[in-house]
Amino acid sequence: MPGVARIAVVTDVRSPGVADELPSFLNGLDRSRVEPVLLFLDTSDEILVRRYSETRRRHPLAEGQLVIEGIRRERDLLGGLRGAADRVIDTTELTIHEIRAELVRDFGDEHAGLTVTLVTFGFKRGIPYGTDMLFDVRFLPNPYFVEGLRERPGTDPKVVHYLESQSSFHDVVDRLRDLLEDL
Repeated sequence: MPGVARIAVVTDVRSPGVADELPSFLNGLDRSRVEPVLLFLDTSDEILVRRYSETRRRHPLAEGQLVIEGIRRERDLLGGLRGAADRVIDTTELTIHEIRAELVRDFGDEHAGLTVTLVTFGFKRGIPYGTDMLFDVRFLPNPYFVEGLRERPGTDPKVVHYLESQSSFHDVVDRLRDLLEDL
């Protein structure tokens, strides 16, 4: 992409085929145009079990078993990726701030500013892991309940037009923009 110096792709064991297909994908890249770096974040089983316990989240591979069983399955599936990694960071003894410093040192720009990722989700399954800020906008009109918009994605021009025609939408966007600019 013109003007783009770096791209980060973050994935985990839940992405279909990641363990099997990522190494061959990386090997097939044109190294004269792209310099991929495979970074693998790891930690001890004890710390992973504690993190899942503290957040009260189920391990995606535990399937009704103990968290440690899901962790073992994940290690089996991702063992090849860990072995193929250009860099492995063991986060067992690191704070979130130390992990960030490692990533900034190796890959980032310390003065890059705030990164904003917008995620929509259903409260039925809980707040997404790693959420720093949450803005509940369920008070806005929901295009899902408008005939002809239910099956359309949020990027569809008709859905966008519907939202932009709501005065409350503009108020919320303006206030969130002000907040994020301050941050």
